[in-house]
Amino acid sequence: MRISAMTLIAAAVFVAPAGLALAQVPLDTLSSTVIEGRVGEVFGNRFILEDASGRVLVEAQGELPPGAAIGTGDALVIVGTDTPNGFLASAITRDDGTEILGAPRPAPAAAPAAPVRPATISPASTSELDEAGARAAVEAMGFSDVRLDERGRDHFEFKARDADGREIEVEIGLDGTLRKLDVDDDARMRSVDLLALVPANLADAARAAGLTDLHDYEAGPRHYKLEGYTEAGHDFEIEFDLDGNLRKFDLDDDAPRNALSLTGLLPEGVQAVIAERGITDVREFEVGSRHYKVEGYTEAGREIEVEIGFDDRLGAISVDDGRNPAPGAYDEAALIASVEAAGYQVRGVEPKPRHVEVDAVNPEGEAVRLHVDFAGEVYRERLVRQGF
Repeated sequence: MRISAMTLIAAAVFVAPAGLALAQVPLDTLSSTVIEGRVGEVFGNRFILEDASGRVLVEAQGELPPGAAIGTGDALVIVGTDTPNGFLASAITRDDGTEILGAPRPAPAAAPAAPVRPATISPASTSELDEAGARAAVEAMGFSDVRLDERGRDHFEFKARDADGREIEVEIGLDGTLRKLDVDDDARMRSVDLLALVPANLADAARAAGLTDLHDYEAGPRHYKLEGYTEAGHDFEIEFDLDGNLRKFDLDDDAPRNALSLTGLLPEGVQAVIAERGITDVREFEVGSRHYKVEGYTEAGREIEVEIGFDDRLGAISVDDGRNPAPGAYDEAALIASVEAAGYQVRGVEPKPRHVEVDAVNPEGEAVRLHVDFAGEVYRERLVRQGF
C-alpha cells in the first residue's frame, strides 16, 4: 500500500482536472495521510483497498452521492486517518481526478439559541477571586455551611448545603464563573431552583424541554450539560454547545411513552425524516461528527434508532420491538407473503439459527436487510447503501 504523510490542500485535490495525478501536487503544499490502490471486496459502506504491498479496510466518512458507486477494481486516491480498525476516508477521488467523496461539512446548528453568557456569581473584576471572595460568592447564591474542598489551578471547589438541606458541590472559576453544580444525593428539591443559577437561555431551553429539577450542571470547555429530573421524576439530560445550540438529550428509559414532547427540539429536516419512519416519541438525540442520531418509538411501540446525515439523508436504521425469535422450522412461502404484506418487495431469503435475513426493498423504495422471525414478523430493518 503506497502511503504518504502529507499536508493536504483540499482545493489542490478536489478541483484537480481529469488526468492530474495526486503525485503532481507539490509535497510542500500537502498535510494528512493519503493512500492509493485498487478496490478489492466491497462490504456495504466499507471496502478493501489493496496494492502489491498490502491491503487495508477503508470506511467512507459520510455518504457517497447518488451514482458515485465504488466497485471492485476501481483505482482510488484516498485522504483520511489511520485507525486501529483500518482507515477512515474523509475524501475519495478516482485516479483521473474525479471526486467521489468531498471533505465532510460541519454540523449545522440544531435548535439555535443566543450565545451563552457564562453564569457569573461575583461582580465583574479585573482581579482573580481569592478563597474569601469565592466563599462569599457561594454564600450569595443561597448556600450555607460552605467548606473549601479543593483549590485548583484555575478554580475553587466547595462543599455546601442548600436551603432544602441537600449537600451540594460547587465549582467556581477564578474569574467568578460558575463551573459546576452537583447535588450529592437523589433528594428532590422542595424550594430551591438551581436552574436559576445557570445561564438564562440554557435554563429556559431546559425547562421548555421538560427539565424541572436540576441536579448536575457542568460548564465544560466545549459544552454545557444539565441533568436532573422531569416533573414526573424521570431522569433527563440535555447538552448545548458554547453558542447555545442543542447538542444532545437523553430521557430515562423507564419514562412512560410520550412522557415529554421532544420532537420539536430537532432540526426541521430531522423531524421530516423521523416522521417518514413513524417515530412519534423521541427519547434520545445527539449531534455526532458526521450525522445526527435519533432514537424513539412508533405509535405501535417499536423502538427505532436512525442515523441522519447533515444533508438530511437517512443512513443506518435499527428497528427492535423487543421480540425474542426462537429457532425452528418455518414456511418460507408464508414468511415471504407476510413480509410482502407489510409493504416490502422481497429479493432474497437466508435462514439463520434464530431468525431469517431477508433482502428487500422497503415501501420508500430503499434497499434494506430485514431480520424476520419464523412467524414472518419483521423486527429489525437496516438500510443497505449501494456502492459503500
